[in-house]
Amino acid sequence: MIVFTVSRVFHDMAMSPKREVHTLREQVAQLLADNTHLKAQLQEVLTLVGQLRGTIETQQAHIAKLVKMTFGPKSERVKGPTLFDDLPDEPVASPIAPLITEPKVLVPRRKGHGRKPNPATLPRQREVIDLCDTEKVCPCCAEVRVRIGETIRERLDYTPSAIFVREIAQQTYACRSCEKAAREHQIASPAFPPEPVPKSGVGAGLLAQVIVSKYIDHLPLYRQESIFARQGWPVPRTRLCDLVGQCAKLLDVAVYFPDGVRLFIHPQPAHSEKVGILLTPAEDAWLTPWHGAVLLRGDRFVLTRRAEAEAMGTKVVERAGQPSHFELPAATAPKEATRAR
Repeated sequence: MIVFTVSRVFHDMAMSPKREVHTLREQVAQLLADNTHLKAQLQEVLTLVGQLRGTIETQQAHIAKLVKMTFGPKSERVKGPTLFDDLPDEPVASPIAPLITEPKVLVPRRKGHGRKPNPATLPRQREVIDLCDTEKVCPCCAEVRVRIGETIRERLDYTPSAIFVREIAQQTYACRSCEKAAREHQIASPAFPPEPVPKSGVGAGLLAQVIVSKYIDHLPLYRQESIFARQGWPVPRTRLCDLVGQCAKLLDVAVYFPDGVRLFIHPQPAHSEKVGILLTPAEDAWLTPWHGAVLLRGDRFVLTRRAEAEAMGTKVVERAGQPSHFELPAATAPKEATRAR
């Protein structure tokens, strides 16, 4: 029994390397088969992932198109059953526009920017800026430098108006010989220049300044009063009013044309210097063509108010394309003419 057991052990020890090699071969073959199967499954998974990505992108495009169709601007909204159409859009051939030659438009050249030159009519006051005698000496050779040119720059300036007192000295002369001989004194002196406003003590320049400031520059006298006070002449406003009134009398047309006749379109009282003229017969003597309407009543023209002329059922007569006067209809014209007579 012991001998059989020992022989069995030796037999198993002899056969074990062959079994292990066979087992290892089977395991390697199984692993190779599993690797091939796993590769095939991986390829299927990758293919499925690609398909799912394509589906997701298509659905996202459909969703964006649906949102644009529903909530987008009206000009960009899409109409028709083309939302989930997977077919590619057929390219639409754009119509060929006819070649139209655009006319050449002459664009005027823009004027250059910058400051305009000073008017040539303004007076110029030349001011020369020169070097002193020591600066004219050359520092290199100690010779006097020669002027070779000049650079002129213009600057606008303003001389403020000023009030001054003009003293007019009247020289008086006498004959000493006649005075020594006890004869009549021979004294002579020139006459003073005339004043625009006698005994006012104001020259023509100041009067012109007051009048131009008031009637041209629209500067009231109370403002001129403060301006003159700031310039050193505290003048009351009443005196300025008197000066303006005296200048108005001085510039009166009747002074220069005493024999002239003054005509007015309004009636004037008797013994008046003005003469009133009647341009057109009117029921109201104060009615003028500038404030009324001309009405052809029968065979003569009369002045009336526009509202009254329209209330009579008149019509407007035009001449040379412009409204001329009102005219009564033919049915009422004879009655109005008879009434006027």
